[in-house]
Amino acid sequence: MKKMIFLLFPCLLLLLSLSGNSEGGKRGNDVSAGNGAVAEEKAGADQETAAGSGTGEYSRIFGKWRIVDWTGSGYIFSDSVPAKAYIGGTLTIQKDRIEAQLPLAWLSGSLTDPEYVMEMQDRNEFFEMSYADYDSFGFQSGDSVPYIQVHNAASGEEWDSFFGGDIWIKDEDHIVVLGTMYYLAERIEDEEGEPTDLAEADNKKAHAAYQKAMKDRQEINGQEINRRKKNGKYRYPYAFFDIDGNGIDELIVSGYLNSIYTYQKGKVRELLHSKYGSYTFYPDAAVVLVSEGHMDQYEERYVRTVGTEARVQGKKSWEVEHITDGQWRNRKEEYKVKGKSVGKSQYQSYVTAVEKGRAVALEELAWQTEAY
Repeated sequence: MKKMIFLLFPCLLLLLSLSGNSEGGKRGNDVSAGNGAVAEEKAGADQETAAGSGTGEYSRIFGKWRIVDWTGSGYIFSDSVPAKAYIGGTLTIQKDRIEAQLPLAWLSGSLTDPEYVMEMQDRNEFFEMSYADYDSFGFQSGDSVPYIQVHNAASGEEWDSFFGGDIWIKDEDHIVVLGTMYYLAERIEDEEGEPTDLAEADNKKAHAAYQKAMKDRQEINGQEINRRKKNGKYRYPYAFFDIDGNGIDELIVSGYLNSIYTYQKGKVRELLHSKYGSYTFYPDAAVVLVSEGHMDQYEERYVRTVGTEARVQGKKSWEVEHITDGQWRNRKEEYKVKGKSVGKSQYQSYVTAVEKGRAVALEELAWQTEAY
C-alpha cells in the first residue's frame, strides 16, 4: 500500500520533506504508517525475520554497496531529486546497522539495531508492491526473487528512509534498492570489510582512465589535468586516494591548482580545486577540509564529496589584522553550517563530529610522477 501511495504523490512528499525536515531526509508519517501491511499479510513459511542476528538468507546483503545506476521501469521521478543524488553513493548493511551515504546529504540516513524481514516475491507480487516491470530489472528468470524490508527493531515499524528500506537481491554481487526511483548497487566490500574482486576491477578501470586523461592532456574547466615532460614523467605530482569510501580512488594533482578528480561511468570529472590552499581528508565522513589563505583573507571549508557532488557543509572565514611586526589578530570571523550562519560553538560541534574519524593529510598520500 505504501508504494502505491508513494508512487501517486512523489513530488508532494519530496516538497514536504524538504520544508519540514530537510536535514533528516525522511518521508512523511502518513506514508510510513501502512508499509508493514504487506509483510503482515505474507507472514508465514515464506517470510524470515532477524533482529541483529547473522543467519538466514537476508545475510546475503551484508557488506558495502556502491550505487552505480538507476534501473527498471515504473520508477518514481522528481526534478527536485535527480538520479545523480544517489549514483556514486554507498549503502552499508550489517547485522547491527545500516547506513546510506549519498551525494545529496539530506537523503542519507542510518539505523542501528535493524530488523530484516524477508519474503519471496513472484512477478505479480513484485508488480503490486513496486509498480515496476520484473523483467526490466534484469532479474534471472524464475518463480520469485528475494525481497527484504528493513524495520526499526525498537519501534517494530519499517525504517522510514528515502533509501535502503526496500531491497531486492538480483545476484550475489548486485541488489536493487528503492529510493526516489529504483537503483542498482554492486557489492564493493564483503561482510568483513574486505574489498570485492568487482570493486578492485572497477578501481583499475578508474586508474587507467586517470592515466589516459593525463597523457592526453585532457582539459577540464580550461585547465589541463597534467602534462608529460620530455623525460616521460608528469610535470605535476599526482596521487590516488578514495576520499569518500565508495571503493573508487580519486585522482589528486598538485600543480598550478591543487585539483581533485573522480571517475564515474567511464568519465573523469573534476570535484574540487584550490589555488592557494591545501586539503585534509576525512574519508569516514566523506568530507574534505579545504584550507586557503591569500592577502590576509583566510577560509576553511568542510566539503562533503560523494559521487560527483561536492557541497560545502561547514565554513569559517576571517581576516588577519597586523598590529605590529610579528603580531596580528583575527577579525571579522564568520561561521556557517549547511549554508546557514551560526555561532562559533555550533560550528565547532559540526567540526568535532567530522573530525572524530580518520584524518589523512595531503602530504601523507603516495605521490608520484611516473607515467604508466
